[in-house]
Amino acid sequence: MHYDSNCQMDLVTKKNDYGRNINNVLFDKNEACLVATNGKAMAKIPCDVLENDPEKALIPAGVVKELRIRNRSKGRSELVNTDGKLEYLTKNGIGLLTIDSETSYPNWKMITDDIAKSEKTDGISLNPKLLLDLAKALGSDEGIKIISHGNGKLKIIPHNNPDGKLGVLMGLRDE
Repeated sequence: MHYDSNCQMDLVTKKNDYGRNINNVLFDKNEACLVATNGKAMAKIPCDVLENDPEKALIPAGVVKELRIRNRSKGRSELVNTDGKLEYLTKNGIGLLTIDSETSYPNWKMITDDIAKSEKTDGISLNPKLLLDLAKALGSDEGIKIISHGNGKLKIIPHNNPDGKLGVLMGLRDE
């Protein structure tokens, strides 16, 4: 499989042992995608499928991160199925992952299908760095609440403790 190595899928995986399978990124050949979730956020990106790719595979977040960092200049990362193992290049040579055909992963399609099929096109484009900086400026470690006020302006307040704190974020302009 090949996928866009600019996508930081490893950032949206669980970071502890409580959800072993969601500590990994799921490859789904039938849907031609990679999926990552931590139980609160989910990311899905398309990938190019190779003929001998397994139907499904769990790829450790650390491997996804290493491939992303190593292949950023190429823009594409690659994992190749070789005799039932996924092979990838590392800084120390070749890495191998055993393919688990009994892969168990949350039902991500149940969550994404409704959203993907929605015909709604209204929305606002945001700069994620500005959103994160604004959340930090408001002292919000546990989340923010975004309230649309039209005209591309969003009211940003800390999720559980507003205390008069207020942020305003302007949407990106279409060019």
